[in-house]
Amino acid sequence: MTIDQDLPQPVHQTLRKLGINSLYPPQEEAIRKGLFNGRNLVVASPTASGKTLIALMLIIHRLAQGRGYKHIYLVPLKALAAEKRDELIGTMEAASEIIGWRPRVAITTSDYDSTGEELGNADVIIATYEKMDSIMRHRPSWIDTIRTVVVDEAHLVGVADRGPVVENILMRILAEARGTQVLLLSATISNYQDFAHWIEGEAVVTNWRPIPLREGVLYDHEIYYSDNTFKSVPRTTGEPIIDKAIETIEEGGQVLIFTATRAEAKRRAKKIAKQLAKLQATLLGPKTMKELRRLAERVKNIGESTKLSEELSNTVAMGVAFHHAGLGLEHRALIEEAFRSGLIKILTATPTLAAGVNLPSRTVIITYTSRRTSGYVEEISVFDYKQMAGRAGRPMYDKEGEALIHTTRELEIDTLLDRYIRAEPEPITSRLLDGENMEIAILSLTTETRGISLDTIHSYIDKSLAAIQYHPEVLRYRVDRAVKTLLSYGMVMRGELSGREYIKATRLGSRTSQLYILPSTGYKFYTKTREITEPSELGLLHLICETRDMVRVNARKRDFDKIIYTLEDMGQEEFLNMIFDMRPAVDYDQDLDLLKTALVLLDWINEATEDEILEKWGVEPGDLYNLYTTAEWLAYAASEIARIAQAEQVAKMYNILRGRLKYGVKPELIPLVSIPGIGRRRARILYNNGYRTPSDLRRATIQDLASIPNIGVKTARKILEYLRAERPSQA
Repeated sequence: MTIDQDLPQPVHQTLRKLGINSLYPPQEEAIRKGLFNGRNLVVASPTASGKTLIALMLIIHRLAQGRGYKHIYLVPLKALAAEKRDELIGTMEAASEIIGWRPRVAITTSDYDSTGEELGNADVIIATYEKMDSIMRHRPSWIDTIRTVVVDEAHLVGVADRGPVVENILMRILAEARGTQVLLLSATISNYQDFAHWIEGEAVVTNWRPIPLREGVLYDHEIYYSDNTFKSVPRTTGEPIIDKAIETIEEGGQVLIFTATRAEAKRRAKKIAKQLAKLQATLLGPKTMKELRRLAERVKNIGESTKLSEELSNTVAMGVAFHHAGLGLEHRALIEEAFRSGLIKILTATPTLAAGVNLPSRTVIITYTSRRTSGYVEEISVFDYKQMAGRAGRPMYDKEGEALIHTTRELEIDTLLDRYIRAEPEPITSRLLDGENMEIAILSLTTETRGISLDTIHSYIDKSLAAIQYHPEVLRYRVDRAVKTLLSYGMVMRGELSGREYIKATRLGSRTSQLYILPSTGYKFYTKTREITEPSELGLLHLICETRDMVRVNARKRDFDKIIYTLEDMGQEEFLNMIFDMRPAVDYDQDLDLLKTALVLLDWINEATEDEILEKWGVEPGDLYNLYTTAEWLAYAASEIARIAQAEQVAKMYNILRGRLKYGVKPELIPLVSIPGIGRRRARILYNNGYRTPSDLRRATIQDLASIPNIGVKTARKILEYLRAERPSQA
């Protein structure tokens, strides 16, 4: 549809200014369903069908109606938040001349103990789900000025970890009825009626894509499409997946190959790179090969050198890369950008990429339809398949996208076509009743309201997706059980006001909610820190690892002896006895996982390199980052809860441990490593060369520091400029 004057003038003029002259069908439908009339909407349409523009049009419209209100754009990942910030800033620049003022855009993705007051001057806020949930628990002064909430990737409501966070946010927005318009965006929601009912709005549902998608099954060198047509793939190497990838590259496209495991992603990338090495000159050309060699060097030089980064560098030089959560953040970002720019031609990845940043490709090949989980083999869902297949087709580059499931069994062709390609995704269900999610929701309500009646709690829960999908009695029972649990933890207390009973958060409950930790974690920290008489580094780390908030690494069979020898060398009889206690097998395995995680963190804070940890424990850089950043936050939470428990010595030790976990250093390096430009390796070198405090560095010259190995003139100048700009009291 061509943009016409029926659009609100600020929206119409801003789109013209941005060079947008027509709308996609989902955008037209959203307008018809009440986008500009205050109607809540759930938009379920394929990837790249223009959902983001629907959100941008709504925000422009709401901003044009007046100043002093907040418009929130929620995303699941920090990387997505950065993408949306750039889009919103550009849009707001275009809109500012038209609406007569410049809206301020802010992004917030971390520090869950921040009150959010610093966002008071922002008009548009991009936040991760968890950060917004945390802000609402702190109730900043501007919280009642929210007038728009956009939820990107809304299908994640059905995911165990993130779903209840989104549901909790929307439940509170809907229950408080402050005139806030809600817009849910997703590529994959089959039970959209439930979502429309939940938000008391309308559903915009379409299968329209700007880039048509062909789906089929790749068997041997034949592709069997869902429309009952088929075609042959040229035999170049004899490997169907590699040959299909080569065909796509020859036609000017890129290929995304999904694998079930990290090891498989790496193995396939190395195998494909080996084959491409023979064809690289004719397939890629000298200019691209030169750029790839430069990129491979960058991969080697980012962060600490590890065997994993070396393997990645070798495949990148051939135009192939692998991507999974075990890679460091910088490596992942570099690979994503290289693939997005078209330099990397083939990317092998685990399915987490399908739920992450937007990386479309002409061809998507899915190499598996079942995976092993907790010792069992289970089929992937139709939902998972659709998420991966949806990455096929690059807007502005491709006339058609192609999503293929690879099989080595001819008998599976028809089954795969019917089971995945022609099937509808499974319904998305609320996870609010799972685990501690109801306890979290009720504790946050009592913290925000400073006291709430049971009837009011039920009225809030009635605004959840769970209330649409579960029987009222089931919901009521779960609420009552959650209240009892919180009472037993000492996190809420009963009171009476004007003859009515109400629930109020205690100091422990309020702080637990604000710290963004599970109620069981807050309770464990409170009870355990009071019992600690002789704190040790391993003991404090072990307590963090015991909590359900902490991520853990799996102990392999080969780790058993390593754990025993390490504990023996440390003289840790307490933990050795724990291992040799007679326990059920499942607890035994969990204890080993827990101990391994604590020992990995212990190595990290004692300055073991990423490569040493990878070689010793098999923990990849990305996983290590996840471990120590989570542990750092939990160390802070433990120190705060320990103060409530009046365990001051433990609180102080956890506070020191927090800094060590953040930087991966021994205590003496914390003052140095806090200075920008000094990582933990440089901090150790400076310390060993007599520069032990910021004051020592301030007295040095650029030449003094530049003469030290691994420092150099550029870094020396940066260090001294920073220190001399600081007040002496901060040295």
